[in-house]
Amino acid sequence: MELYLASIRLKLEATKGIILSLTSSIQYSKPLIPVEHEFTITYRKTDTKTDFSNYRLLLKGLSEDYNQVPYDWQILSNKRKIIFHISYVNEESFLEAHAEIQHANNQIAIFINPKAQSTDLKIDPLFHPLGSLLMVYFANISNSFLIHASGVSLHNKGYLFTAKSGTGKSTIANLWQNAGATIINDDRLWIKKIENRWVMLNTPMPYYIQSPKLGVITKVFLIQQSPVNELHSLSGLKAAMRLLSNCIQHLHSEEYANKHLDRILEFASNTSIYDCGFLPDQEIVKMMLALP
Repeated sequence: MELYLASIRLKLEATKGIILSLTSSIQYSKPLIPVEHEFTITYRKTDTKTDFSNYRLLLKGLSEDYNQVPYDWQILSNKRKIIFHISYVNEESFLEAHAEIQHANNQIAIFINPKAQSTDLKIDPLFHPLGSLLMVYFANISNSFLIHASGVSLHNKGYLFTAKSGTGKSTIANLWQNAGATIINDDRLWIKKIENRWVMLNTPMPYYIQSPKLGVITKVFLIQQSPVNELHSLSGLKAAMRLLSNCIQHLHSEEYANKHLDRILEFASNTSIYDCGFLPDQEIVKMMLALP
């Protein structure tokens, strides 16, 4: 079984007791762009809690509400491996899961400790949130980045709208859809430079199915709800830092952080970026389309 995330090919294998079932990732079996990196991922069941005492903790994320986010995660390392570890709380299927990434040979082993050991475990290969953590890693090594944004394509031009959650990414994407645009995605986009053009691609989402889509980015809008529709051009470091604040960046080392920052600065210096206050009406779409 193979999956494709932008320029990443994933060759998937499962050992006894695990059934890989393509649910949210079912459409991602063919590449949209040329493949640059390939990883083999093997999925295994385990019935023991893994000891990470010999690993160095690099980064962690703790849930503030286990009813909404029923897990904690951490990133650890030693000289040979990076570990992405998920500890589930009140989750119906899993106790914990972790991915062991071996840098030298592009091998990833995923171990899952389920609550029910006696039955086969049926999972999507990019089950949440481990799949989301792996995507940040894959994007970084492929000179790409992930951003909280919606994106649309109209007449072969792509428009990206980025903001924090609940600010109107889906709303403005729907306004563009009403004007005839195709929604690439309304929450998370993978940004990559291909032949001197910046493109946005969607990725498998945890809770719904969407076919792979791609758009060439023409303009970027940093959106917020406003009593009036207004657009102001941004440039330089201010534009880059505003973009950076909306990126998905579980960056666990100085090397990865510097590489990520360089990519954002390059993107911002070669892309038209605007500060956008908007009302939920079609007028803002007309204003954006009228920009030179």
